Amino acid sequence: MPNIQSIDSHFDEAQKKWGHTDAWKQSQERTQNWTKEDYDSVAKQYEEIHKAVAELMQARETPDSPAVQAEIQKHHALVNCFFDCAPHMYKSLGEMYVSDPKFRANFEKVDPTLAEFFVEAMRHYCEQ
Repeated sequence: MPNIQSIDSHFDEAQKKWGHTDAWKQSQERTQNWTKEDYDSVAKQYEEIHKAVAELMQARETPDSPAVQAEIQKHHALVNCFFDCAPHMYKSLGEMYVSDPKFRANFEKVDPTLAEFFVEAMRHYCEQ
């Protein structure tokens, strides 16, 4: 789990990138009363989804398989806890998962090839 210092660092970086957007404002409104336990719970759910997708990938499931897509649907719902994430935004978020080293590292902790697989699954999800 991230510590408070790393959460603050991520918050500052995110605010610089997206502080001007409606999604950022919506996220701030939705999380204004969250506790550390709330953030920890969401972080755990993200980790569980990452692990589940990695296991499916290792079992030779494809990004468009129903099992993988079910996990991606859970992931999209979790993102929607923060802001209303339309398909085009979700697809862009996926692109950031592979292009931003900090996001990519979250996936690589689970499997070195997970980021690309996950993003391909997100793309398919958005096209459906």
